[in-house]
Amino acid sequence: MAGLFALWPLGSPLFRPWQLISYAFLHGNLVHIFFNMFALFMFGRALETYWGGRRLVMFYLVCVLTAALTQLLVQSGSGAQEEVIGASGGVFGVLLAFAWYFTQAAHHPAVPADSDAGVAVRDRVRAARAVLRRDRPTAGSGAFRPPGRNARRRAVHPVLADAAAASVPSSRAER
Repeated sequence: MAGLFALWPLGSPLFRPWQLISYAFLHGNLVHIFFNMFALFMFGRALETYWGGRRLVMFYLVCVLTAALTQLLVQSGSGAQEEVIGASGGVFGVLLAFAWYFTQAAHHPAVPADSDAGVAVRDRVRAARAVLRRDRPTAGSGAFRPPGRNARRRAVHPVLADAAAASVPSSRAER
């Protein structure tokens, strides 16, 4: 079964075009499939509510295809001839989308959102969003409520506000 549906390198006689998608539906053991499906359940639910089922499935499949193409590129550069199985490329795409849209949500129960690590992760995701999308998070947007494009009140991100405050003189003597 792995010979037919696992993703094999381009130079391998076992490579077939459908493997660019089919490899994501094979798993090494029950623990592998459990944690992939658990992550999809935990983070995919919110994205399905926000995007809808069809868009989530299309996004997931695009992530799987992108991961397969990246893997083939890396394998061709390294000369490795191993097969690839598992849905991890699609799962990591879903995790990235969740972090992108739901910056206020606690990302992991082992790292509370108000801990130093949780705050650092949240701030870096918010700063990246502000730079890449040129918008700022909405004040008071809670978990599972991503900021809308037409929000009336925009809040300056604390990291960006600190940087702006540091660059603006506070008195006439500093000018």
